[in-house]
Amino acid sequence: MIGSNREIAHLGITCQLFNGLQHIGNVKGKPYSRRIEGLIRDYSFKIAQHMRDDGYLGILGIDYIVTDQGIFPIENNARLNGSSFAFFILDNLFGTSDYDGCWKVLRLKIEPCSFSTLREKIGSLIYQGNGTPNFVFPYEFDTLRTQGYVTLLIVAEDLHHLEYVEKELLSKLEIAALN
Repeated sequence: MIGSNREIAHLGITCQLFNGLQHIGNVKGKPYSRRIEGLIRDYSFKIAQHMRDDGYLGILGIDYIVTDQGIFPIENNARLNGSSFAFFILDNLFGTSDYDGCWKVLRLKIEPCSFSTLREKIGSLIYQGNGTPNFVFPYEFDTLRTQGYVTLLIVAEDLHHLEYVEKELLSKLEIAALN
């Protein structure tokens, strides 16, 4: 992000999740080695510097393809995206968007229901505000009642717990698997 003061701030690196060709969310953890993350940060900073020097201010969402042959920036989504809201939520919950644990954003289609029913289904997994390190935070649920779409942020202290919470969540929502 390039702020109005022209300072560049790196919010983080996430991996996109797909079900076939459909984007269904993002995950933040440690999917890449320190070397790869460092290269992505360096490339992103250089791109941001050029954009800033050309007068751009605002959000950058640079997509990369990582292969054995190299790391390739392929597009800039200069807008809020799926992971932007997760960073904002984490900043409000923990005082930093650079949360040390792992998280995943999932956009799911479930049986249409009220938010109260969703809360009952998720049960103890839902965010309680009590310091529990592993939880689910629903947001973007305006079509939940009519169409069954909901976006959920799964937050966990490590990838092991992230997988466990996701499995429990999908079970409670009666979704067999995402793939």
